[in-house]
Amino acid sequence: TAPTPPAVLDQPPAEAPVPAPPAGGGPAAARPLPVALSAVTRDALAEQADRLLARLTDGADPAAAHSTAPVADLALSLGTTRSAFEHRAVLVAADRSELLDALTALAGDRAVPNVLRGRAVPGGRTAFLFPGQGSQRPGAGRGLYDRHPVFAEALDAVAARLDPELDRPLREVMFAPEGTPEAALLDTTGYTQPALFALGVALYRLVESWGVRPDLLAGHSVGEIAAAHVAGVFTLEDACTVVAARARLMQALPAGGAMIAVRASEEEVAARLGDRISLAAVNGPDAVVLSGDEDAVTALAEEFAALGRKTRRLRVSHAFHSLHMDAMLEDFERVTRSVSYTAPTLPLVSNLTGETAAPERVCDPGYWVEHVRGAVRFGDGVRTLAARGATRYLELGPDGVLCSLAQDTFDALADDNRPAPAAVPALRTGRDEERSLIGAVARLHAAGQPLDWAALLDGTGARRVDLPTYAFRRRRFWPDEAPAAADTATGPGDGDAAFWAAVQGEDFDALAGDLGVDGESLSRVLPALRDWRRRRGDQATVDGWRQRIAWRPLNRSGAPGAPAGAWLAVLPAGHADDPWTAEVLRLLGPATVRLEADRAHRADLALRLRRLQEDGHPFTGVVSLLALAEGYDPQAPGTPRGATLTTTLLQALGHARVDAPLWCLTRGAVAVSHGESVPAPLQAAVHGLGRVAALEYPHRWGGTVDLPETLDARSAERLADVLADPGGEDQLAVRPAAVFGRRLAAGRPGAPP
Repeated sequence: TAPTPPAVLDQPPAEAPVPAPPAGGGPAAARPLPVALSAVTRDALAEQADRLLARLTDGADPAAAHSTAPVADLALSLGTTRSAFEHRAVLVAADRSELLDALTALAGDRAVPNVLRGRAVPGGRTAFLFPGQGSQRPGAGRGLYDRHPVFAEALDAVAARLDPELDRPLREVMFAPEGTPEAALLDTTGYTQPALFALGVALYRLVESWGVRPDLLAGHSVGEIAAAHVAGVFTLEDACTVVAARARLMQALPAGGAMIAVRASEEEVAARLGDRISLAAVNGPDAVVLSGDEDAVTALAEEFAALGRKTRRLRVSHAFHSLHMDAMLEDFERVTRSVSYTAPTLPLVSNLTGETAAPERVCDPGYWVEHVRGAVRFGDGVRTLAARGATRYLELGPDGVLCSLAQDTFDALADDNRPAPAAVPALRTGRDEERSLIGAVARLHAAGQPLDWAALLDGTGARRVDLPTYAFRRRRFWPDEAPAAADTATGPGDGDAAFWAAVQGEDFDALAGDLGVDGESLSRVLPALRDWRRRRGDQATVDGWRQRIAWRPLNRSGAPGAPAGAWLAVLPAGHADDPWTAEVLRLLGPATVRLEADRAHRADLALRLRRLQEDGHPFTGVVSLLALAEGYDPQAPGTPRGATLTTTLLQALGHARVDAPLWCLTRGAVAVSHGESVPAPLQAAVHGLGRVAALEYPHRWGGTVDLPETLDARSAERLADVLADPGGEDQLAVRPAAVFGRRLAAGRPGAPP
């Protein structure tokens, strides 16, 4: 047969890049995009930026062909081929020049407006906020309508259902230039409420298409109807029916009355309200809105102004949420009874209570009638959102009104152990809408919000490109001890070298003369002695290679600390009155919440944990004393009860979305020196469990701390300091003399663990 001709293999020609299609008629390069970087530490984040900057500017490197890659390529590649770590920075850039400037600032640890930094809070949740009347402005949404089909389609769908109820098409009023008669209509209630509803829903559909989805929802006044629609309570058609009727009936009421925002607490104003004044809103700890007859509201506001309190009159045509609304309630109730309701699919925080609304409550037509008249408890609602784990807030409206109002509540809930919440408006007055929205999404991602990068970059022609590898922070972790020397008793020393040489050489006659014994006896003993010598030598060599666990005193300099915030202490049944336990609880502070867990039922424990979180602030940390439970678990023969209870607690914390670090305490479970005994060996099982939990649940695990049987004052002080600042350690033992850390050491086995 004829030989097969040789085949020449070569790399195929590179595909020509697909140009990004222009969005809305403008150049593709003008579209701002988020470019995300992340790292385990802040320093590594700056180094990541430096590496990427070097790659992009290295024109002399022929392999760096992607140094001119579009911003979209980098955004897609970084978003889809790199892990998202805790420390994050998102650069908002429309072109390569802007990107290089942002990278330079990040690499130099300089703050610039288009570099949005944050830390992803483990287990953090996202809340969407829909504003009410007073936040409207002419032209809001016009920039997004022209460039994003998803937004335009959603807005058109709302307008198609609202336009039959209005004298003018809704879009004409919303997008009318400021100063025109059409734009003036936006400040009339009949158009304000439909416009805010339409804008909120369209913004929601756009960010939803980018993978930004809420865990919790809240609205302010008419904004709660938009939130309820998003939650599934109303269909779009029914929501539009309710919004249109609400706006029309309010607009038809006689004009008059006044609304004034006052810097005062609810308690301060409650005692001064008369029949003609209503509390329209409680927006924060010291932020209320008065509504009612103009002379009465003005007089009360002047009293507070005389006390040095700030007051601000709201530009409204009617006194909303007051007795001035009573005349339209009956007609509005007929409308609310004409539409259908479905239980919400997402938690919806109620304006009327400030708590999560029960499904049957928001599905009651009477709720939405009371909603017109009752006070808007927005401040309480923000507290509820925070208690349910919200760390990211996105306001879907024309400006940042609700984000500003929420700040007072955030300040009251401030916790030094957690990053401040990320509260961002989707749009801002006077700013480019697309850049504003991309910046808001970028800020959320920097705080931990996942994104659908492919959807976000759809239409940009983005492709994946090679990127620099992670900027590892290289550190040595070799044992700090030299390998133990071989045992000289088993090695050839100067005095016995001749003896062992004779044994190895089987020189029986010489040994017999030296030892004064007969050669026949030696012939039976020496081979066994030679083998023993060889085995001992091999063992000594291997021992020099081995490593062991040792407890080393830690150098904890500085003044002792004390645990801050509210802690949860989980105890086994019957241990609450133990003096040792009482001392541990005292160290945690007076705000400590106690919980007994005497049975290993995960669902029941998770329910109790959820209720505790809903009743108060999020916990700073969780301390478990469950290792003290005695004996073995009857449901798991051979397993210490403390270990099974601790496992159940760890799982229940996850189900209850409690991500505060869990610290497990034991009492005499390890020995840090030769002289120490281990009086509670069963508790050591919790230390083994902890080493697994640290790998499986790094965001929820704090560590293990072993304490002495008698908790003296010095040990107690050291424990408080460890819980306040563990210093990166998660396996500790506290003793009166020092705090010990578990370490890997070199040397022979046999030393205490």
